[in-house]
Amino acid sequence: MDLKQIYQTRWFSWLSTGNPMISDFLFRIRPILAQLAVRVAVLQNSGREFRGPCYNPAGGLQIGVTNACNAACVFCAYRLVKTQSTRKVMTMDMFKRSAFQWRSLGGSHIDFVNAVGEPLLDTGLLDKISYARTVGISTLSLTTNGIRLFQAVPALVTSGLTRIDVSMGDADKCDYAEVFGVNECESVWCGVESLLQHNAEIGNPCVINLRIRSKHRPSLTLRSSRFQRIKHYLSEKVRVSFAAEYDTWGGTIPASDLRGVMRHSRPLPNWKIPCIGLRQPTICTDGRVRMCGCRFAITDEDELVIGNLNEKVTLGVILERTRDLIQRFTSGNRPKICRDCSIYWPMSTKRLLPGTQNGHQVEG
Repeated sequence: MDLKQIYQTRWFSWLSTGNPMISDFLFRIRPILAQLAVRVAVLQNSGREFRGPCYNPAGGLQIGVTNACNAACVFCAYRLVKTQSTRKVMTMDMFKRSAFQWRSLGGSHIDFVNAVGEPLLDTGLLDKISYARTVGISTLSLTTNGIRLFQAVPALVTSGLTRIDVSMGDADKCDYAEVFGVNECESVWCGVESLLQHNAEIGNPCVINLRIRSKHRPSLTLRSSRFQRIKHYLSEKVRVSFAAEYDTWGGTIPASDLRGVMRHSRPLPNWKIPCIGLRQPTICTDGRVRMCGCRFAITDEDELVIGNLNEKVTLGVILERTRDLIQRFTSGNRPKICRDCSIYWPMSTKRLLPGTQNGHQVEG
């Protein structure tokens, strides 16, 4: 297991045994491992300078096919922030431009996910998946809250998706509603069971990650009757994990909004090494291009928006503008939204030039 995988345990367990005792243990130590892993990675990357293109075709392109959501989660800023565009669905024309230009840059992975927004609200989602496959996108992933999953399952598992992540809540109806803000516990858990069943019947073409966000420790959910009904589906391609900590979304989410054992992760120091998020672009619903599509604060129109596909320029030209953001990191002048971020991860050494610092050779 590499450091990046350990870092990801800030939210998700790398073990999918469904064992209550193991899961509770990992839940307790995960924040410590996460802090340790990122600090070691920073040390590994110290004294190196960014090189190479400002986009990473292997890393994937996030596309927000909609910025509307049918939940009101206490850990998400959707219910609190203002978006630059009205709640809407991405047009097929905009999606085609995004997918085609990404493939032209060498990209082969598209992730149907947005900082806020539920992709299953897009009635044209299956057509978008189909188009992406026709232009040569081989890896297609999707993140959903699962509320509309039951109706979508049969077509979804045969659509060409290679991974489906379900961000879901407690097995108890009241606890689920307290965290996700809607009374959809039954719909989600029935949808997940149907998804796992259909996927298994055709040979598990999709990797499925059940990402549970609960107000309780993992053992309570793992011992529930709802989980016992799906436990036998767990495998190398079907995993369950539990969020241990949550980001503040630039200070937008107060600690008082979280429930039970839910806690904010500690902010990390403002290191000068550029964050890997600056090489992970997102195409917003209205065509804006934003780096690090994971988080924003009061509004999604901030310093990380570097262009718009409605401009008369290509995606490649827009992504080259990321160099300015990278320079801001290395000079110690991070964008405001990036300061004290708890989901920071330094760029890989593969994209950093050894023995240099701020463009100058470092004496050995």
